[in-house]
Amino acid sequence: FPRHLETLDNRRAWIRRGREVLERIPPRVTALKHAAQYLTARELLDAAEALAKALARTPGGLTRPTAETSTVPGPLLRDPWEILHRLRRDVAHAEATYQDRLSELEVAEVQLDRDAARAAIDGIAAMYTGANEVVAKLRDRLNKLDFFVQRIGSLTGPVGDVAARLDTEGRPHGLAEVVALTLRCAKPSTGTQETRHRGGARTLHDTLRQLLHDFPHLEPTVGAPAAALAAGMRTFTEVAWEAVDEAERKLHSTPVPIRPVQKLLDRLDGMRPAEAYVDIPQRSREQLQDAIESVRLRLDQARSTRDLIADGAKVAMERGHYTTAMFEMSRVADRFVNTAEEQQALREQLAEVQARKQALIDAAAESHRLALEYNSRVADGGATGPERIALLAARAQKLRKLAEELDERKGEPHRADLAALVDRWVAELDGESERELAAADELERRRIIEGTLVEMQRALDTASGADPVSARTREVFAHWQGRLDPPPATGSTRAPEPTVPPATAGPSRRVVRGAIAAVALLALGAVVWWTLRGASAPVPTVAPFSAPNATPVRGADGALRIDVDATLRRLRTWVSALVATQFAAFPELRDVHVPAIASDLVSHLRAFPGADPARLDSWVAALRDHLRRLDGAMDALVDLERREPRWESVRDSLQQFGRTCHRIALGSLAVAAGNRVQFRRLIDPLAGLRHVGLERGESAGLEQLLR
Repeated sequence: FPRHLETLDNRRAWIRRGREVLERIPPRVTALKHAAQYLTARELLDAAEALAKALARTPGGLTRPTAETSTVPGPLLRDPWEILHRLRRDVAHAEATYQDRLSELEVAEVQLDRDAARAAIDGIAAMYTGANEVVAKLRDRLNKLDFFVQRIGSLTGPVGDVAARLDTEGRPHGLAEVVALTLRCAKPSTGTQETRHRGGARTLHDTLRQLLHDFPHLEPTVGAPAAALAAGMRTFTEVAWEAVDEAERKLHSTPVPIRPVQKLLDRLDGMRPAEAYVDIPQRSREQLQDAIESVRLRLDQARSTRDLIADGAKVAMERGHYTTAMFEMSRVADRFVNTAEEQQALREQLAEVQARKQALIDAAAESHRLALEYNSRVADGGATGPERIALLAARAQKLRKLAEELDERKGEPHRADLAALVDRWVAELDGESERELAAADELERRRIIEGTLVEMQRALDTASGADPVSARTREVFAHWQGRLDPPPATGSTRAPEPTVPPATAGPSRRVVRGAIAAVALLALGAVVWWTLRGASAPVPTVAPFSAPNATPVRGADGALRIDVDATLRRLRTWVSALVATQFAAFPELRDVHVPAIASDLVSHLRAFPGADPARLDSWVAALRDHLRRLDGAMDALVDLERREPRWESVRDSLQQFGRTCHRIALGSLAVAAGNRVQFRRLIDPLAGLRHVGLERGESAGLEQLLR
């Protein structure tokens, strides 16, 4: 026992501090237990026991109750070993319970069962207060796991696409367990906010790697799928590189198979959304992307080259360069591999070009043959005028085809030949018609003049795409126009004045032709002046056709009769006047082809078969075609009138002409039919005409005449 005063004071101070430390042990152990620091709590209890033993060995270290003092020491100072043993038992029990709950949480995490993990955390929270730091950390851990699980579950599509693509390519893979993992994670969980994440297979692989880093104990669940996904992406990338290499080989081949390369590129584009390209030895992902774009660029270049060559072939064909067109099409066939449909279309186009070229060759050969035949006939004098005219007309059609379809340079000789042929054609018509006039009566002379004007107009229309015809030809045409009497005024019934016979004519033919040539030149100058004036220039008009409608009448014997000869003569005169005043002078009207249509229509009316039932139906069918052609010409005139109202008079005159022809036809059919039923059957095909059709009442009036 120390007797030194300072030593005694130090002992008392040490005992006082030991007691204070010992009394603070229980609350400190409780705090460590709530913080789940069970090892620290056990170490603290071990130190407390050592302190209690030291105090017990020191005199006065542990206070015991005596009668001399009124203070009662605490239980820790009275029996510290019991209290410390109880604390140690509580810590061990809490640690065992905590480890059990923690094991349940880890099992739930390994199974990726968020509901079970949440239940385990709730069990741990029941051991502590709601504001416990341990519970908060565990809930943060659950939230992190929930994020990874949702991200994995949202990427089922990309990994499924990768697996499907590898199955299509016949490449083995182990992505089935990856797909199963994503489907497992895609199941909804209670108490979580499900979200969708964008990404591909690479995003899934990065997510699995990060999950293993943060939750190492998930290796049994996530490790194998992560390795299988990495291997599958490598295989997927190798497939893409193989497609790129094959596309490049095809692009370097001759001919270039555009459609197969396009299919390879479509495959690569279909693989891209999966985002499964990765770096492989000696080839990076960026190099693969660049190679795909290079293939795309070269494919577009090849396709553009093919289209440009094909377009060049079409342009060459339109210009009449058929040899060039066939060469370009052969280049398309030789340099590029096309599909069966494209090959068929190409063969059809090539056949069309060859047919057009052959048609031009045949036309040129036929033109040459006709020229030789005409010259031979003229030389030996064995051909009649109509035969020579027929040869010239046939050759004119061939020359016009050559002049229209060949280009400017190649078609120039044919255009010059066509202009010379038209001059010869008009001269032949002039000579033949003069010979016919010399032996014709007054009525026949008018028919010959009208027919000659129609044929000459046909010859001039044929030369529309050729070089200008000679002045002599225009003089001849003007001469025949001058020999035609002007049409009678509206409502006039004056008969045409007789033509002076050639033998009694006053001035000589040369003087008359000179006067006619002067008049023709003045008329031509007037036409040029009207053309230069523009749309406001007047159009020389011809009076609308006015003639008896040739309505059938019932004779004394009760039979229907009709007289159309005079009306048809007036129709022919009107057509000739229309040609002379309008269609011959204005190029805008040449494409309408009204003179030929009107002449054919009048000729068809003159050829009415009467009551012959075997020929009536065919005559009505042909009449319908003539009227529809006239209706189509009226459409062209309506379009012309919309642009320039000055053509209204031409349309009105032609419409009146067409309706008159229609009325004559109905009257003739009414006489031939004999009863309403047959008449209605005959005129039904003539319905539906837009411009030259008649009102229903006009045919109804004819039906009333029939029994």
